[in-house]
Amino acid sequence: LLPPTRVAQATTNTIQIAKADISQKPGLVLDYSIASSSTNVVFTGDKTFYVAGPVILTGTQTVFEAGCVFKFAPTNTAKLSISTPINWQGTAYRPIVMTARDDSTVGDNITTTNALTGYYADTALDIDADTAGADASLQNVRIAYARTAIKLYQRTGHVIRHAQFVNCQNAVTLDSADLSLRNALL
Repeated sequence: LLPPTRVAQATTNTIQIAKADISQKPGLVLDYSIASSSTNVVFTGDKTFYVAGPVILTGTQTVFEAGCVFKFAPTNTAKLSISTPINWQGTAYRPIVMTARDDSTVGDNITTTNALTGYYADTALDIDADTAGADASLQNVRIAYARTAIKLYQRTGHVIRHAQFVNCQNAVTLDSADLSLRNALL
């Protein structure tokens, strides 16, 4: 709950400091969310999600809103496994970013170390298009520090456009799939 509204009072001819009476009430500080296996998840924009291990996304749709940031752990084979149709909403000025836990250039800080070494995500996006029954269409995405940025399984109409793959061992891996890659930096 928000503190009660304070109404302006007549001047006392002294300098006063604005304050809120929050010292006696419980509170919560929220900077990032831990991504966990879910059904029909919506990753909200302008929020940072920490992927500490394998995350399995199932259901009828997975939504990635513009501006959301994912940070991956360097251990525990961290990855997003998706077996639903994907509603990807990245835009030119609000791309979807997937990077290392220790990358402080985007999103909320997860750790205080800034030592970026090696690969973090095992596979940032592991997309099972066969189970989803839909091709993946991703745009305005930046994936950094992943062993494999995107893995596509089955189907032939996948499109990735306006993408950056930075410090990744493999940008895209195809398993019985076909892909159109348009305007990509690798």
